[in-house]
Amino acid sequence: MPSLGSATAARAVRPSPTPPTSHQFDETNSRSNARHIHWGAEEVYEDDAEPEGEGANEMEGEEEQLKDGLVLAITAAKSKVACCYFESTSDKIYFLEDQQDSSEWDLTALVLEQLAPKFVLTCANADADFLQAVEEKLSSLAPDSSTASSLGPDGTPVRIEYRPNRDFYAGSGKNALYRVHITEGGWYAPAEDEVIGSDSGSTHGQQDDSNDFALGDAYDFGRPCAKRRKLGCAGALLGYITRQRTEAGELENDLFEVSGLELMRLDKVMHINSDALTSLQIFCEESHASAHSRSTKEGLSLFGIVNIAHTPLGRALMRQWFLRPSLELDVIESRQAAVECFLRESNQHIVDAICKHLRNVKNTPRQLKALASGKSTIKEWQAVWSLIYAAIMIRDAASQLVHKNGVEVIDKLAAAYDVAQIKEIADMINDIIDWEESARQNGKVCVRPGVDATLDELRRKYNGLGSLLSKVAVEISQEVPPGLADELSVVYFPQLGYLITIAYEPEVTDAGKYGQFGWDFQFVTEMQAYFKNDKCRDMDRHLGDLQSFISVDALLSHVLAIRDQLLASVAIFSELDCLIAFAEAAKLYNWTRPVMTEEPVCKILKGRHPLSELCVDTFVPNNTSLTGGLGIKRSADGVDEKPDLHEISQDEKSVIIVTGANFSGKSVYLKQIALLTFMAHIGCFVPAEEALIGLADRIMTRVSTKESITRGSSAFMIDLQQISFALRNLTPRSLLIIDEFGKGTEPDDGAGLFCGVVDHLVGLGSGTPRVAIATHFQHVFTNGLLSRQLPIFLAHMEVLVVEPSSDRRGRDGRRGGGREFDELTYLYRLAPGLSLSSHALSCSSLFGIPPTLLSRASTITHALSTFSLDSLILANEMDEDERRELCEAEGVGRRFVGWEVPAEGEGEMEAEEVRALVRSLLEVEGEGEREDA
Repeated sequence: MPSLGSATAARAVRPSPTPPTSHQFDETNSRSNARHIHWGAEEVYEDDAEPEGEGANEMEGEEEQLKDGLVLAITAAKSKVACCYFESTSDKIYFLEDQQDSSEWDLTALVLEQLAPKFVLTCANADADFLQAVEEKLSSLAPDSSTASSLGPDGTPVRIEYRPNRDFYAGSGKNALYRVHITEGGWYAPAEDEVIGSDSGSTHGQQDDSNDFALGDAYDFGRPCAKRRKLGCAGALLGYITRQRTEAGELENDLFEVSGLELMRLDKVMHINSDALTSLQIFCEESHASAHSRSTKEGLSLFGIVNIAHTPLGRALMRQWFLRPSLELDVIESRQAAVECFLRESNQHIVDAICKHLRNVKNTPRQLKALASGKSTIKEWQAVWSLIYAAIMIRDAASQLVHKNGVEVIDKLAAAYDVAQIKEIADMINDIIDWEESARQNGKVCVRPGVDATLDELRRKYNGLGSLLSKVAVEISQEVPPGLADELSVVYFPQLGYLITIAYEPEVTDAGKYGQFGWDFQFVTEMQAYFKNDKCRDMDRHLGDLQSFISVDALLSHVLAIRDQLLASVAIFSELDCLIAFAEAAKLYNWTRPVMTEEPVCKILKGRHPLSELCVDTFVPNNTSLTGGLGIKRSADGVDEKPDLHEISQDEKSVIIVTGANFSGKSVYLKQIALLTFMAHIGCFVPAEEALIGLADRIMTRVSTKESITRGSSAFMIDLQQISFALRNLTPRSLLIIDEFGKGTEPDDGAGLFCGVVDHLVGLGSGTPRVAIATHFQHVFTNGLLSRQLPIFLAHMEVLVVEPSSDRRGRDGRRGGGREFDELTYLYRLAPGLSLSSHALSCSSLFGIPPTLLSRASTITHALSTFSLDSLILANEMDEDERRELCEAEGVGRRFVGWEVPAEGEGEMEAEEVRALVRSLLEVEGEGEREDA
């Protein structure tokens, strides 16, 4: 807003909403116990009142900033995939070294699922089937798969841009990376032996004073150049981001700044695709209640009950941990040790204090970037001051924790920043910035009086500017005609200076009309015209741009000097926030620490499903024991060496097959195994009395079938796709969950496919993964289609069966009508052995299927199981002719069965003898012989 004056009065109006001040840190504490619900980018409280004022706007703004689009550059040539992406929340560029993908592009699908990008760059000359796979996968990732467009994680369309081949050359990527300014020390190498430089004679870890790092190639990550094709995704990625930021005016000297470069290590994270994440209910997005909104919120899911972090960056980091569970044993155990420390009763009051101060940590990386760009407001300064205050208090509280030795996050917190230095900066900020005045000045940063004599003088001049402009306006009005003087004002615009303004007229640009007064035309708006004269130019020279002088540039330089410390502290606070959330969830739901091992085992004592136990009054725990690599071993001549069932204990099985009645808890048990394994890999405690979990590089499922018109696949085809994906990608360290595979087609075909899958898995020998299967194909074991001598643990979910009394049976002794079915009591308890019945009719009677329908179903089931199909035709449903024809057909059948055919070697029958014998088969008593057909 400009300052302005007129011949009658100065007009200087500045509306100013109040920003948060230094004494407003604990405003959110009154809502600390409210549960948060996230609808898209908004955050609302489930208490009586919603956040109001600027605090609410700031909260929504930070959540929106964390939703900034992830830009992914990906391409493929000769089935080899390369990609890199930029994450705005951490300001880092991540690279994936060139990887050979399968013919179904499983790796590409996994990358797209886990990253959920908003913008995808790919090469127009990439493999055609790769481009098709990318488009199909992005389309399938839409929150509502019935929509035709590809949607990002917040419901906005995913854009795909096809770039020319030259953008993906390794040379363009190399040149682009040379122009990147790295603020946190350069290249992040996973290990010393992986830092490379075979081509250039230097390593990525080296960095000179100009912040350039040696780079042999844009996509050279540890292998000799001659052994692979280099796909320069970095050139396309950085080119796009640089163009976007240049157009937005965010880059200076064409220098793109990132906090670091990191290598994506696929062997260090568990691979779990979107089907598994959905079917295990790890994530569960629910649509907004309004049909006109695309926003979503987290429903009942594992992520929903665990993600009780207090900071925006903590919630973002938690999602990354869930999408990419760790396979590094030391990382997992470090997180578990921290959770165990935070769970101690003696540390509870300290953890509460830490949580209180964590709420003051905002999206500081973005706010520091705004400060460095010179576009900051009082909100950014307040956030920085809040962060420093929180850092001091959190460090002080963490030092009082007991049994904190060996807790890595606490050790990193102690070494992340210099408390004395940042406290000095915090005092400086609080002493220099006038929070109340800044609130009145529409968020403009104001300096306190008495801090600097020069600034005080400038402020005095600026505060008296209104009266000065009024005097100048009076003087100028005396030099112009009275009609013009009534509308004349003198105004001050920052960076434009001092101007004369009058009402707009069509001939206002006529130089002769106003030139006679010494006015030079400047510009017009819809209502006003602006001019300069000698008095305005004198004020420009002597007073200058007062507002730009009254600034905090000197203070800003001190804050930017500790920027690395502040960023490091925010990263540690995010991790600390996640670990405290794990501890709070473990305490709330009675979870225990699992023991992790490199061996492919899964031994769980009294395990519980973390979601199902929240939905029932009493949950029945069950044990699990699986050991990978114990399939059928094949000898050198290819003969199967089938082990004796009695020589293998339950603890030495790789495959467990669970049978039992419908609704008895088989699916819950299978998902429970996968969820506990998943939770252990993110460092969380698990719902079990004890657990020994071996590292699993993949969790694959065939559990649920999510149909959609856009997928172009039937339910059975989707099941086949899921099984095919699992069989292609499983390893001896994988965990595979299969629930009711084969049920979507002809029963015989489905049973055959089921047996084939089991035979294949067991036949992998030492490569057999840990497998848990639920099925209703019990007959494949009773009929000998699958041998019970296979190294498979057969189990069932127990039910208590009460058979109906004899007076409730039908007249023919079979079950039919009313409540004549077995009464079931579900025990939800796993027991060894094979269940021979699914009790489908009894289960149907519990859920309101009409008794007449059940009676007919019981009759048909009995006829099919006893091979008495003639009983399906009831006597009272046949007339006399139909009954006679049935008797005749029965007589023919009986005589045919009794036909004595000469044995081999006793001679052959003549043709006439055969005809006579056939005629005798068709004879009906009392009617002679029938004619030959």
